[in-house]
Amino acid sequence: MAGEASQDLELWEEFKQGESKALDKIYMEQFPSMYSYGLKIHNDHDFIIDSIQELFAELWAKRESLGEASSIKFYLLKSIKRKIIKKLNRLSPTSSLNNINERYNFEVEYSIEHDIILSDTSVEQSQGLIKALNKLSDRQREIIYLRFYLGLKFEQISEIMSIKNQSARNLLFDGVSKLKAILISSLIIFCIF
Repeated sequence: MAGEASQDLELWEEFKQGESKALDKIYMEQFPSMYSYGLKIHNDHDFIIDSIQELFAELWAKRESLGEASSIKFYLLKSIKRKIIKKLNRLSPTSSLNNINERYNFEVEYSIEHDIILSDTSVEQSQGLIKALNKLSDRQREIIYLRFYLGLKFEQISEIMSIKNQSARNLLFDGVSKLKAILISSLIIFCIF
């Protein structure tokens, strides 16, 4: 992890110095995570792609004045969430999205990589897991996604979700506990029938 942080710092410095190869590398590496996360906030593909491109254009334009980024992924996920919320607020100023956490529907979908991993399990198990995840609250699904799918630290998650670190831990614990209970009850029902 320390190596990854130093690589991120080095790549970020190259980006800030105007290295177009650094921009390309950051874009290519981070676009899938940003796109996937953005779609969970607002399910409009073109809107999300435009938002990501606008964000990168803005970052490139003000690159010399940007601060350090010990984790590029975290920096960009936080930035894209903020950008999406601002754009949605501009589109619909009468229905404020300042408390977006209560307004968006955080959907659980799997990427092709997950499909490959899940190919070793039965279709029923995969569908059962997706159904169980969709029984969680939007916030619980979001924190599980950020922690286990994107591998973010609690400090990063708490900043992205605008909650305290301990609240993030509690939310994840509650979400995983509820998921476990749902899966166990599904297993018991499956075994009975």
